Amino acid sequence: MTEKIPSKKTHQAPEQAASYLAHEVSGHSVGGIRNDLNTMLLPMFAEHQDAGRFETEIDDCRLEIYSDDDKVGLPTALDRKILTLLAAHVRDVIQSGGEPRQDIFVHRQDLLSLLNGSNNVGGKDYKRLEERLQRLRSVRIVAERSLDATTTRRTQFSWIQGFEEDFHHTGRGKELVRLRITLSQEAFRWITRHQGFDMSHQDFTAISKSSASVSRVFDICLARLVYAEGRDVYIQIDDLRRRIPISSPLRHFKSRTLKAALKEIAENKSMSRILTASLVKKTETGFEEVTGRTQLESLYLKVAKGPAPLPSVNCLIPDPALTGSLSEQLRPAEALASLDEGQLELFKEVEM
Repeated sequence: MTEKIPSKKTHQAPEQAASYLAHEVSGHSVGGIRNDLNTMLLPMFAEHQDAGRFETEIDDCRLEIYSDDDKVGLPTALDRKILTLLAAHVRDVIQSGGEPRQDIFVHRQDLLSLLNGSNNVGGKDYKRLEERLQRLRSVRIVAERSLDATTTRRTQFSWIQGFEEDFHHTGRGKELVRLRITLSQEAFRWITRHQGFDMSHQDFTAISKSSASVSRVFDICLARLVYAEGRDVYIQIDDLRRRIPISSPLRHFKSRTLKAALKEIAENKSMSRILTASLVKKTETGFEEVTGRTQLESLYLKVAKGPAPLPSVNCLIPDPALTGSLSEQLRPAEALASLDEGQLELFKEVEM
């Protein structure tokens, strides 16, 4: 998609920018939804909201995720939809020549339509939205990785700093009119400084109607394919399971979740036009079709480009100081060769 860049930057007062953001650049903006590659690949969201605290290690990055409020639980992959809309708002402000801010004003109809995939919303939807926002506010993500042989870096953050709700009161009760959501500093930096791409609302809605686990399988496959610049990639199924993340044993993941995901990707036109996925086994000479009983450790998911062009990847606010890290720059083709062997070195340079 060709992006229109304003030839002259316009300066707006905060309230004017907020009004423009909430009204003109709504959930139906031309740019669609904004995805970032890191949250697609890292297990930042729990399998279910009642998962409690969980820990995992991906390559050289150790993640610990918990909630400050046990009553609301952990954000899930479905809650991530809110972040994609907020990221789209930030993108639209930047592309319109405005100054991006951590405070984002959102009309409730835009947000609820995205979350539900429908314009039909009711009281339960408002309550569910507030619960999702509370989970995004209360979660604590602790990421620790090695910088060198003697030094580690430990980063702690949440997704949103807070939110404010405007209600319209009538004789029948109150109706949510507008939200002001304040991204955390880390989340704002994540959205603006990390590599990402745009996806149409139509495709995003069609894909996200699938179960959370199936959508996560597709996310991971798409992100890996984008990093490989459309070349075939092979993902070890246990690595895939941990990145979703799913706590079930590997054999159950293969026979249930992965089987369902492969069927859905093949049948969902929005998915299959972007990529195809099939189960293969690794041999001494490469990869081949699975024809019989195979050890789980030898099973990989082969991901190939579909007939549609891959999304164009970009960074909203490039940071020269971070050039060379995974978050800011795609690896050259020769560095991606190891991906075909399942050696997922993608996150050895992630800036959290």
